[in-house]
Amino acid sequence: MVYIASGSGCEMNVIKRRGEKLSVLLEALFRSMHAFFLVRFSPRSRLARVLGKPVPLTDVEYPAHLSLARLTTAQRDIIWAHEKLEKMTGNRLTCLMRSLSARAMLEASGVPAILVLGVDRGEPAAAAKFGAHAWVDVRGQTVVGARQKQGHVPVAAFVLASDGSKAGRAHA
Repeated sequence: MVYIASGSGCEMNVIKRRGEKLSVLLEALFRSMHAFFLVRFSPRSRLARVLGKPVPLTDVEYPAHLSLARLTTAQRDIIWAHEKLEKMTGNRLTCLMRSLSARAMLEASGVPAILVLGVDRGEPAAAAKFGAHAWVDVRGQTVVGARQKQGHVPVAAFVLASDGSKAGRAHA
């Protein structure tokens, strides 16, 4: 698609925003593909390092200054890009792959994000069928993976190491 600038500042801003969003979408795709290969082909010990430091669900703390209303446009674009990826790829990328990618991008943009793993509550009769889901929380609110989260009970949460150690510092 070719855009011809007519000199209108508004039109130029729209073109610039589209380019920025496309850039974020491409980064999300790249990071999700990296997570795909990590999950499918890496040793589980490497995946454990990338998941990060496990934290008790009750001990998850968020900085007081952070609220979803204060997310920048770029950080909102990260969330948008992962929602878009979900629609574009269907089941080719799992929720864990998208969550690893989203958390890495949010953390890189300065937003502390938590990757949460949950299991399906299910009925006792359906105990043979196991369901799991991964999602990303920011300030206690699910920003990636919210639609499928319904019916899942959180069992583990992971944060990237803040002490600069290698554990949890690898980005998907």
